[in-house]
Amino acid sequence: MVGTVDLRAAHGPTLDEAPWLSAYLQQVIGQPFVFFRESYGDELTMHLGTPVTVQPPNPKLKARTESSYVLTFRGSAWWIASGPETASLTLAGPSLTPDGAGGRLIPLKDLEKSPPITPGALVQLAEASLTPAGFGVLLWFSDGSRLALLPDPAPESAEDEELPPLADWELFTPHGMYLKVGPGSKWAYLPSRTEKSTPANGDKALPFPV
Repeated sequence: MVGTVDLRAAHGPTLDEAPWLSAYLQQVIGQPFVFFRESYGDELTMHLGTPVTVQPPNPKLKARTESSYVLTFRGSAWWIASGPETASLTLAGPSLTPDGAGGRLIPLKDLEKSPPITPGALVQLAEASLTPAGFGVLLWFSDGSRLALLPDPAPESAEDEELPPLADWELFTPHGMYLKVGPGSKWAYLPSRTEKSTPANGDKALPFPV
């Protein structure tokens, strides 16, 4: 069977349909890894594609480098295996302890400075799979590194119930759209909100996680 997706049109929200979710992920195939960045709430984001310099509306603020694709890790546990021989494994999860299994805890800033994925390595595989807690995603890079995002099955607290449900992960695209995946086995491809800023290189403003 042959299918097609319109990367500029909304889809969903929908349940399950892992093949169609994987279809929307194919737009990152061939995109280079740019950098990791710590975002709001100690959240890690991955930047892929073409770097763009964005000037905030306030001229006193410093211009920022963004990229055409931004993957936000949101409510997911994750791991990154570096290189074809897995020289190191970097992972995040609620049960990690400082002295667990001989590992060590590192700040997200260290991932920004020394990423376990080679800058410029191309995405060769992007695939979604349904787990008991929701949709996970696997990215495989040309340097042999792998990134996996796995929905966090940790129960919500009473305080969490008062907040809007948190997506397991999101992918912001240069088409003015983003994938919102989870919580659970639901996902949607929706118009993204953009920061009111003007790229310094004259390109169109890109979508950003908010």
